[in-house]
Amino acid sequence: MMRSVCVVCLCAVLGLMDTATAQQQQPFVPVTDEMLLNPDPADWLMIHRTYDFSGYSPLDQINRDNVGQLKLAWMRAMDSGPQEIRPLVYDGVMYIAHPGGDHIQALDATTGDLIWDYKRQLPEDIREYSGAGNRTRNLAIYGNKIYHLTWDAFIVALHAETGQVLWETILGSQITGYPVTYAVEGRQYLAVPVGGGTLANLSTYTPELEAPSGSNMIVTFVLPE
Repeated sequence: MMRSVCVVCLCAVLGLMDTATAQQQQPFVPVTDEMLLNPDPADWLMIHRTYDFSGYSPLDQINRDNVGQLKLAWMRAMDSGPQEIRPLVYDGVMYIAHPGGDHIQALDATTGDLIWDYKRQLPEDIREYSGAGNRTRNLAIYGNKIYHLTWDAFIVALHAETGQVLWETILGSQITGYPVTYAVEGRQYLAVPVGGGTLANLSTYTPELEAPSGSNMIVTFVLPE
């Protein structure tokens, strides 16, 4: 049962390495198809880390023999609300989505220090037409962008280094399922299940999209060639 709770982000490690400052001074390396297919053991680039949904990390510094020695590295409060997110981590930066609204942050993964903060201004009456969108199930990362699905049915691309909004596109209906990203012949796609309500007026909001029969659909995006 979902409960609105005040949640905190906990991170435990055997010891802290003071590498975050040096990492932030290095040029940002865009995430590629190869990185997603064969992620660095230090990174967590999608909800289950790899496309096989194993949720397995090959890191072995923490093991059954020393897990009892773990100590708190940092703790940071998050917004209250239904929590379903799994953070992304890339090159020492953790990307999190807060519950209860469209609030995204990038944090130093070794200290919890804030790098950038994005919070979307939502319509005041959003609960009247979209009651199930106040939770983010996952973020996506590709290139230099963090992709986020908003409560008011937009997909937003944020700059991974700064949090700046690079572009946004309306989907026409609230997000009701888990987004997935995949590649075919070296080209990546992002598929977003939407629906849960009428799509009769979809063309009013998104002229380039034609709603299929029924109240749900999958909207799939691809980056320009």
